[in-house]
Amino acid sequence: MDKNKKLEILLDNLKLKFDLVNSSYDAVDNKANYLIGFETALVIAFYSIPNRINNGIKNFELITATIFLLVSMILLIITVWPKKFQTPIVEMQKAKKYLKLDEKSFLKQIIVDLDGSIDKNKNILFKKTIHYKYAIVFLIIAIILFILSKSGRFYV
Repeated sequence: MDKNKKLEILLDNLKLKFDLVNSSYDAVDNKANYLIGFETALVIAFYSIPNRINNGIKNFELITATIFLLVSMILLIITVWPKKFQTPIVEMQKAKKYLKLDEKSFLKQIIVDLDGSIDKNKNILFKKTIHYKYAIVFLIIAIILFILSKSGRFYV
């Protein structure tokens, strides 16, 4: 098999990997956006339900649940906040340098650049995913505390 053909196959595989990372990045953003909307609706719903029991522990649970929900929302906002996603597009300043290379060297350089973009974007995606997972944990704790704050005598 021609060496350039092998490099082209490698380049095609890296492009697929880049597209996978890119679509995963978008998926995490979409999930986080939906969760922000859900949490907003949850706050409105829980604060519109009247408190039947107005004692210290129930108010403490409600305030603690609100704090957990706010932390969850902050983590989700950090998750969807725009990050500098590196693309494998060759800048015009480098294009002249690239065009002077022979085909084999050109493919190798493009592969190296694309692989570096994938690595950087995977790190960004990893951080976004961690923030998203912690946001879900805080959300679950907030929901449990909200339910406890609105229930009658769940415990004594």
